[in-house]
Amino acid sequence: MSRYVLIWLAAILVPVSVTSAQLEETKIGFASNADGDWDIYVVEYAGGGITNLTDDSPSIDWRLDWSPDGSQIAFTSDRDGDFDIYTMDADGRNVFNVTQATDPTGADDRSPSWSPDGTEIAFASDRYAGASFEICRIDPAGASAPVRLTREAVIYTADAEWSPDGSAIAFRRGNPTAIWRMDRNGGNQVQLSLFATIGDEEPAWSPDGLSIVFGRKPTQGAKHLYVMDAMLGESVGPAAQYTFGGYNEYPTWSPDGAEIAHSHDGGVYTMSAMPGAAREVLVSAGTMPEWSPPVSDSGTSVTVDIMPGSETNPVVQSRKGVVPVAVLTTDRFDATEIDDASVRLGPAEASIAHERAHHTDVDGDDRLDWVGHFRTRELGLSRGIDQLVLVGATTDARDI
Repeated sequence: MSRYVLIWLAAILVPVSVTSAQLEETKIGFASNADGDWDIYVVEYAGGGITNLTDDSPSIDWRLDWSPDGSQIAFTSDRDGDFDIYTMDADGRNVFNVTQATDPTGADDRSPSWSPDGTEIAFASDRYAGASFEICRIDPAGASAPVRLTREAVIYTADAEWSPDGSAIAFRRGNPTAIWRMDRNGGNQVQLSLFATIGDEEPAWSPDGLSIVFGRKPTQGAKHLYVMDAMLGESVGPAAQYTFGGYNEYPTWSPDGAEIAHSHDGGVYTMSAMPGAAREVLVSAGTMPEWSPPVSDSGTSVTVDIMPGSETNPVVQSRKGVVPVAVLTTDRFDATEIDDASVRLGPAEASIAHERAHHTDVDGDDRLDWVGHFRTRELGLSRGIDQLVLVGATTDARDI
């Protein structure tokens, strides 16, 4: 019998637990035309004043999404003549058109969804010749052309929504529309909602990535919220109906997964994430709500690549060998600022094998990344472990 155990490790983003105090400090962004034109507003989840972030523009501003750190909001607007994807600071300042420079034809770009690591925005666009709306992704700086993820010709696609770990995107497709899931690069497209209706739309992942809530029109003139398994969809049985009565759409989960905010008969409501739960009105006139990320003291999130260059990340649990781990430099984080001595990895909180890590470009973006090597026998691996947690700090004492 072999005394070696082959372990396949995944480098993924793990949702951070949210305390009740942190949830009380969250906000919900939404769109409203209560003042005569469509604007983006925010309201405190715990109650309080409502702030109009786009009041200085007479355009249509709607369909928003928060950046993972809550510092920015992406939204759809026609303020430059056609619908484009914009970003702005969470207080409404520094508005930037992300997609206009890459779209000389004046196509419609709409419904942004920020990737969990903050490096990309998925959206729907009709910019491609001979096609209806397609799902794309672009960097928030708009410096390069979007990456096209779907190629559906005349079949309608929209409502792109990133999974919490960044590995997949849910979207709606077809006529009538159904909820589908695909890999972040557009591969492995799987239909999740299977039972014929007038249309399924607006998917939203639960924070743990296990469930998807979506809007379904079972009959003409009606629309309710349903929840299904994010991996198997309705292949294991019909989705559970969560709302009854009235018109319900645009669901969004609270960061702790305990509540769902949604539009109900022209207002924004919250409810416990349970079928048939009672609603509480948050805003009397509004729609398209999006819950902000939690206010967290857990430190800066970083992007990690275990065994750079390997797709499967195999690690042999033995007495010898090291595991290379890269922390990537992104637009929001300079990995070369990491304090080498502070970094710990795995259940046993192993430190790096050598006195210093080294800096090299492992992902081909012309930026130096942090690479440290950890002794396999010091990680504390055992059967059943397929994730490793990395923590540390920067040289100026910022936790990661």
